[in-house]
Amino acid sequence: MGATDDMPVVCQYVCNLVIRKVLPASFQSFDLIFIIWFTISRSNEEEEEEEEEEEEEKEEEWKDCPDYTTSGENSCYFNASFTSIWVPYSVRLYIADQLYDEKDFRVEEIVVPDPPFGLNWTVLYTSPSRVFTDVQVSWKPPLSADVVNGWIIPVYQLQYKSVNETEWHEVDSKHATEVPVYSLKTCRDYEMRVRAKGLPEIYGEFSDILYVSFDSKGLVPCEEELQIAWPLAIAFGTLGLIVILSSIFYSKQQKLKILIFPPVPVPKIKGIDPDLLKKISELHGKNHLLNLELDKTNKLLTISQAREEMAKRDCTTFQNVIKGLQQTIEDQYNLRDENEKLKNTIQILEEKMKSREKEHENMVDKLITEIKNKEKEHNHEQNKLHSDMNKQLESNMEEHKKLTEKKDLEILELTKQLKAQEKEKQNEIIKLQIEFNTKLERLQTKTLKMQTNPTGLPQNIYRKKLQHLQEEKNKEIEFLRNTIKDLEEKLDKRKDCYFKQQQF
Repeated sequence: MGATDDMPVVCQYVCNLVIRKVLPASFQSFDLIFIIWFTISRSNEEEEEEEEEEEEEKEEEWKDCPDYTTSGENSCYFNASFTSIWVPYSVRLYIADQLYDEKDFRVEEIVVPDPPFGLNWTVLYTSPSRVFTDVQVSWKPPLSADVVNGWIIPVYQLQYKSVNETEWHEVDSKHATEVPVYSLKTCRDYEMRVRAKGLPEIYGEFSDILYVSFDSKGLVPCEEELQIAWPLAIAFGTLGLIVILSSIFYSKQQKLKILIFPPVPVPKIKGIDPDLLKKISELHGKNHLLNLELDKTNKLLTISQAREEMAKRDCTTFQNVIKGLQQTIEDQYNLRDENEKLKNTIQILEEKMKSREKEHENMVDKLITEIKNKEKEHNHEQNKLHSDMNKQLESNMEEHKKLTEKKDLEILELTKQLKAQEKEKQNEIIKLQIEFNTKLERLQTKTLKMQTNPTGLPQNIYRKKLQHLQEEKNKEIEFLRNTIKDLEEKLDKRKDCYFKQQQF
């Protein structure tokens, strides 16, 4: 996983972000949408003025998932171009137009670190019998996690097992990069691995497996090699008991006969010493007491042997406890050193933060002053532009007035000319009518004279000429009327432009 140049070092293991959401089997398709919200420090008045606009435009800021295929089915994949550190994200899952689920997160909160590397082990202690050995395992933090500067403080988990076993044994999670493992059998080979986790409770991948071998095979027998054939031992034990019992019966046949078949009592004979009888009875009593004491001593021996075994076991457990306490003390000392280092780093970071805050404040002050200066310049330029525009408008208005006055004068002249032409044409028409009437009278007189020749050619010719003249005059009048209408329309348009300019 590589890091880009414009991201901090912690992004070396955060650049690929996959958010996975599994839907029920009944849903066939879905849309995954996310948004990036960011804020810029402004004054309270500007924030209050722009809150409503942000709420109205928030729905337009949502973006669709860039890649539905890279991470498989029911998933959305975001690469380094869509993610960055210290930016809050919001993800929504829609089915058609219905909201199904929503989640807010930050990239630094879902970081899964890379696995540790450089695993190594050393022997701490070996038991006198060379059956058990204590080992200390060490490793290095992942290169992508900037642990020195404190971008991430990983928690490590060590797991180990015998080579032939399938179940892994876990050691308690710790921040340290050195962990002891107690009571490993020297007759076996072990496999060990380590993984790390950051802020979320999600462990990353395991490191490469470390093989631990004590090279003592054949010297120290394992429990598997010391297994006893219990059926043969029971058989031989029963045979030995039978032989012992048979030997006892053979050696003490007479006593057994006396016990089983007691002798017939013999009559007392005079002359037996009563003192001897007393001594014999006393000896029998002492023997009985001695037998009782022997039984007591045997019981005490068995109890003492059991207590010795218990004491040995307690001793071994206490030794293990003492070793654990020693290790915890060492860990505490190591933690103290780490705490001191962390305190120093925190002080350095606080100093850096203070210096950066001061620089940031200075930059903000500079920006504010620059913004104010630019606002002043902008206002000054705006006033200049406004004054220039007003001057141009006034000059344009004056020119337009002059042009309108000229056009009005021209229109008046044209209207006068048109009226004069109409009067002239009307006069001509009247003259033509008078001439036509006179000519008609003449023709009527001639017709009376020329009844013999009933040809009316001159009268028709005059009529056609009059019609032709009337048509030409009508065309000229229509042409003049059209020109007058065009001029009136142009005047109306210019008046509208003039009113629009005044409104602007």
